[in-house]
Amino acid sequence: EGAMWSSNDKLHWAFLPGWDKVRMLSWSSETCSDDAVAKLIAHMLSAKQPAKGSARDGLVPRRRS
Repeated sequence: EGAMWSSNDKLHWAFLPGWDKVRMLSWSSETCSDDAVAKLIAHMLSAKQPAKGSARDGLVPRRRS
């Protein structure tokens, strides 16, 4: 509930509300079924927003030196 889900050919995307900023998710139908993604989206919607200032280094890709 609350998520917006759309597709074009094999590419799909979803916008997940509930945090200060909308979370975005994209996937290919070749890599994940609709049923599996629906379960993932439900799990993501139940996630609590991290506290301001909390370390989240593992979620941001960084260039290796």
